[in-house]
Amino acid sequence: MNAVVLFFLALVLIQCIYYLFFIIALLKPRKRNSRSVVPVSVIVAARNEENNLKALLPALQSQDHPQFEVVVVDDRSTDDTYPFLHEASKKISNLKVVRVDHTPDHLDHKKYALTLGIKAARNEQVLLTDADCRPASDQWISTMAGGVNGKDIFTLGYSQYRRRRGLLNLFIRFETLFTGIQYMSLALLGRPYMGVGRNLAYKKSFFLEKKGFNRFQGLMGGDDDLMVNQFANKHNTRISMGKEALTISAPKQSWGAFFIQKTRHLSVGKYYKASDKLFLGLFSITYVLTWLGLVPALWWGSNMALLLTILGLRGVLILMTFIIANKKLGDQFDWWWVPFLDIIFVFYYIF
Repeated sequence: MNAVVLFFLALVLIQCIYYLFFIIALLKPRKRNSRSVVPVSVIVAARNEENNLKALLPALQSQDHPQFEVVVVDDRSTDDTYPFLHEASKKISNLKVVRVDHTPDHLDHKKYALTLGIKAARNEQVLLTDADCRPASDQWISTMAGGVNGKDIFTLGYSQYRRRRGLLNLFIRFETLFTGIQYMSLALLGRPYMGVGRNLAYKKSFFLEKKGFNRFQGLMGGDDDLMVNQFANKHNTRISMGKEALTISAPKQSWGAFFIQKTRHLSVGKYYKASDKLFLGLFSITYVLTWLGLVPALWWGSNMALLLTILGLRGVLILMTFIIANKKLGDQFDWWWVPFLDIIFVFYYIF
């Protein structure tokens, strides 16, 4: 075999190892999600979210948990968010409203709002979500708070996006599940590197002890993944999976808005630990080069059947990964779209 073919086979082999890694992690025996009765403070930072809050607050009030409060931080809203919250607080006894009129110049808006919300929380256990999120079950608070006691500092949850028509929505849900597969798999194997602020819990005292977002307070984004990347480890982190621990969010409705969102999210990756950047970088590079190297390998190779068989093995493994992740994480992604989106994703990575 020539060098081009050998290089292609090496790329596919590395990819297969990654998918086997994900499958083993997701299938690893684990205890059922535990439920907790400890008091919880749900923190929501909201800017111009009147309509979403009108749906979120009733959903939170229907949670089957003995003692919790909801702390909503009105982050400089210019619509009727604050008047709505002010009136709602008169009717909902466990709703606390914090208002932000101005953010200091050197601070990120959302991190500042979250910090004020966490400081205002009366409970040790804080559970973060967004205004456009909805719990998938009435056990969400109890399940996500179940591990945030004793030695556990963090609880990582998964958050999917709501199903809508169109390629954009399909791609967003694919990308979200793909990301969830990666960070949940590593966390299950004792190497947590990120979480999502739409479904993340930790201790208030730990947050204050570590000075919150102080290390990256000027960055846009990173209030969830950098927090986990810097402080979470196999000894203080719990993973909560399944529909009971799931939240469902509203997806972006234009490609431009989606790319702006992902650019912001991905831009903080350079601040990850070196080992995490190496693991994720190798996966991304081999992913792209596998597809870019297919045509040269077929052109220069003499055994087309072997090359396509090896590539087919990778395809089987990625399908298995998504099917297993669907079941374990509580998602309902249409896995038969994976082969098509697998190719499209290469262009996303490059972009």
